[in-house]
Amino acid sequence: MPQTVDYEDLLRGTALAVGLNPDDLAGGADGDFANLRLLHGQRLDQVWIHREWPFVCPTERRAFRDPYVALTAYAAGAEVIYVGPGKYYQTLRSATGQAPATWDGTTWTTNLAYWAESALTYSAQEYSASAAYVRGQQVYYSPTGAYYQLHAATSTGNLPTDTSYWGVLTAFDPYIDYEQAGQTAFDHAFRAWSHNPHTDRRAVQLDAWLTHRGLQVPGALRPAVWVDLRERCPQLTGEVYSATTAYAEGDQVYFREMPSYRGNFYTCATATTAGESPANTAAKWTLVEIPNDFARYLIHAAAAGYLTTGTEAERADYAREAREAQSALDQLTLLHAGQCAARPKTRYRTR
Repeated sequence: MPQTVDYEDLLRGTALAVGLNPDDLAGGADGDFANLRLLHGQRLDQVWIHREWPFVCPTERRAFRDPYVALTAYAAGAEVIYVGPGKYYQTLRSATGQAPATWDGTTWTTNLAYWAESALTYSAQEYSASAAYVRGQQVYYSPTGAYYQLHAATSTGNLPTDTSYWGVLTAFDPYIDYEQAGQTAFDHAFRAWSHNPHTDRRAVQLDAWLTHRGLQVPGALRPAVWVDLRERCPQLTGEVYSATTAYAEGDQVYFREMPSYRGNFYTCATATTAGESPANTAAKWTLVEIPNDFARYLIHAAAAGYLTTGTEAERADYAREAREAQSALDQLTLLHAGQCAARPKTRYRTR
């Protein structure tokens, strides 16, 4: 994200616009702090999705599943991408420390005792109780309408539903989750590409649409796709930081310690003990970033919202602040219109 604005600047700007004491608000002690925090948060939500702002809409490389991690205990049916061969695999039974495939210097070989290579569809012969099966063979079992793969060394007469021998095969669903470990969370995505459209002329736009699972990208399985997405809008919910409180991961606070730390919201990244603040334990906190480009709009839009609930004289000033907010939004839109127009045309579908 480009340059950000200190939340304290938004508070002070809105306070001056509506006739409040900016010094009281900046410290979070004034009773109107919560009201303005709510108004700023609402207006931030609105401007965030107003258009495809380039500073909150990056293009990122994404895989359909999280990478395999050796220390993770995987239950049967878990799906991963294994970076080495660049393929997707699913577990046939519980597995810990069992890599999906091994490399002999020339070829990757699937670890058939625990894993099966994922596929969009499966095709296999009907199971036969008299057939002698060996590890890795697949069958179709009519009573359940499912496909299975043998993970035991051999099997004869053991039904596919016997998990001591067989693992069920699940057709792979190629979607990118709204939240992936170590990746930017998103609520909106616009396009998917075969290669990085900013650096690779081979980039082709792929069919893609949003579902309840995430961004669906049908077609051939790919190790990764490049996605034009919108970062998730930050929520402004934190109360003023208390030195006597131990915060849990995910808690948000408003912290201000002059002169080095101007007022901003921080999210607890690692649980703290009492007194561990963003100033003395910075590694345990993450700054809630607000784009500086939105600052003027947020100041005046929040002021307009505040004045609609004030005295009759204050409500008379609503139109002035509303005009200022609209002017700020219009100028910002004009500034970025050329940048956004230069991006590939959106092909965005929902189902």
